[in-house]
Amino acid sequence: KLKTRKAACKAFKDFKMDPNSEAAVCSTRGRPEPYSLWIKRNQKYFKKRLETYRRLKGACYAARRDWRRAFIPCAAKTRKWAGERRKCVFRQQGLEVSSCSLAKKLKDTCSVYETCYDAQKARYLKLKPKIMVQERDRKGEWRALMRIKCLLTGVFGGKQDDALLQYAVIDDADADPATVKVEAIDTCKNKTHDTKHLDLVYPPVPAKADCGKLPPI
Repeated sequence: KLKTRKAACKAFKDFKMDPNSEAAVCSTRGRPEPYSLWIKRNQKYFKKRLETYRRLKGACYAARRDWRRAFIPCAAKTRKWAGERRKCVFRQQGLEVSSCSLAKKLKDTCSVYETCYDAQKARYLKLKPKIMVQERDRKGEWRALMRIKCLLTGVFGGKQDDALLQYAVIDDADADPATVKVEAIDTCKNKTHDTKHLDLVYPPVPAKADCGKLPPI
């Protein structure tokens, strides 16, 4: 529509000429032309010019009208498009800022995590053998402590409990009490003591988590 309007109105503009120059239409006859003939000849010329002028003017005005009819709704749509585009640009900028911020935070977090993981894994693997030795020693100490308790309360505590005497079987009623104590001591020494409550759990080292691919910053 815009191209049609420009072409039609340009043709109309180009058609319009200086009236003074157009009125000086010269006769091709060799002798002077009577005034009446000159008027009639110019009348025919300008009549054709007037018809052409009106046609070109009408075409120009019609093209302008058609262009305006198309331009008004088009302009409204253009304004709406421009408004939506501004919103999209604003949201796009916000998305880019958020994505960049997220990528930086993920990168920093992954860096801290990997450093912490490597340090704690190395520390765990270094301390585990020492702790296992300490656990074994602690269980040995517990068994020794239970034997001492058995001796102090059952053998040297002034009386022997039934649990100890049942192992120290005396067939002879006149047996030496010292023999009974020796057998009770052996019973304390050979008694098994549960150390499950001292068991430690050594979980396997979990695999390092993969931070995954970071979004481009």
